[in-house]
Amino acid sequence: MLQNFMQHCGFVFQFEKVCIVCDRPCKLSFDQQNMLHAEGEPALQFPDGYSVYACHGRHASQQERYYEEQDPDSV
Repeated sequence: MLQNFMQHCGFVFQFEKVCIVCDRPCKLSFDQQNMLHAEGEPALQFPDGYSVYACHGRHASQQERYYEEQDPDSV
């Protein structure tokens, strides 16, 4: 049972008194240097809709995404 579970899980974070196990992501994008990266879309996305935006390994903040989504003439 545990072996089957481990084959199908995603990330596992083990600490002294707790273990966090995540689903596998449905999308994972990297640049040529193997850094988390995607332009204009999430670089990491999970089936439940949670996603992470990243540009060459750097987390894109919500404010940066706001400006990327705006019309250049209105900002």
